[in-house]
Amino acid sequence: MNYELPICQMARNDDIEGFYVLRSAFPKVASNGKPFLNLTLSDKTGAIDGKVWDYAGPIGAADEGKVVKVRGSVSEFRG
Repeated sequence: MNYELPICQMARNDDIEGFYVLRSAFPKVASNGKPFLNLTLSDKTGAIDGKVWDYAGPIGAADEGKVVKVRGSVSEFRG
């Protein structure tokens, strides 16, 4: 697990945990009917897009600009 890894150093298959700025957050529904969150995280080194699957939680567009704690894996989705 990489803690507080700068976004510019993230690579596929990295497991990360840290605090990042929520630049954008859009709750959506996948083609299978399940809710997910489409988001962009940023820090002083860059930005990265993300997905939180099966998520109908409280985070949404009203939370943009806030600092959020994230734990997950870096992977590639549809290229």
